[in-house]
Amino acid sequence: MQTQFYLPNGDEERKTWLDNFAAKLPLYSSKYGITPETMKDVQLGQLWWAAILDYQSQFTHFGNTITAFKTALRNGLDAGATLSALTVPTPTLPAEQPQPGIFALVSNIATTIKNNPKYSVADGNDLGIEGTPLPKPNPSSLVPDLSVVRGSGGHPELKWHKYNMPLLDICVDRTDGQGWQKLDTSDQTRYTDTHALPAAGTAVVWRYKAIYKQKGAQVGQWCEPVLVAVMG
Repeated sequence: MQTQFYLPNGDEERKTWLDNFAAKLPLYSSKYGITPETMKDVQLGQLWWAAILDYQSQFTHFGNTITAFKTALRNGLDAGATLSALTVPTPTLPAEQPQPGIFALVSNIATTIKNNPKYSVADGNDLGIEGTPLPKPNPSSLVPDLSVVRGSGGHPELKWHKYNMPLLDICVDRTDGQGWQKLDTSDQTRYTDTHALPAAGTAVVWRYKAIYKQKGAQVGQWCEPVLVAVMG
C-alpha cells in the first residue's frame, strides 16, 4: 500500500510534527541508540523552529501595521482615531545557535529508527514517522498527467506519473493531415520522441495524448492533448 510521506509540507504543520517528535524521542533513545548529542540537536532545532515561526508572524503583523501607518499619513484618519505606535518586534530566540537542516536531521534519525530490527509500527505512529496510507485510486477514473518539453536535440520529451499503472499508451498528431497515430507503449515515466524533426528554419506543432494500460487493456481516460512547438 502506498503511503504519504510522514513529514508535512507546511511550516506550521511541520512545527506540530516536530513538537511531537522532539518530545517523544527521549522515550525511544535507549531502544534505538539515539545519542544525547543527537537528541540535543533535535530539541534545539525544535525550539528554534517554533521561535522563528513566531518571530516571522510578528513581523508579518508589523508589516501590516506599517502599511496602516503609511495609509493614515497619506489619507488621514477618521475623527477621533489615532495613529498606532510603531514598535519593532523583539525576538525571543534560544541563546544557543542551531545546526542548519533540522528536517534533514530528523529524517535521518527516522530512517535509522525504521531500519532497526527492534522497530515497531506502534513506535513509528507515536513518533509520527509512519506515513498516512493513500487511498487506492479508482482505475476507471485515472487520467495521465502528461507534460511535454523540448529535450535533447530539440526532440519532445514526455513525462508522467505511473500511479502504480504498469504501462502507458501514447499517441501523437503531427498536424500533417494524418490525424492521431499510435506512438508507443512505455513502461517508464519518460519518453523521448525521436521522430525526424521538421526542416531547418521551420516549426510545427505536435500534439500528444496518453492513456494508462494494464493487462493488455487500456484503463481510465485519455488525457487532454498536450501541444509542443517543434523546431527544425
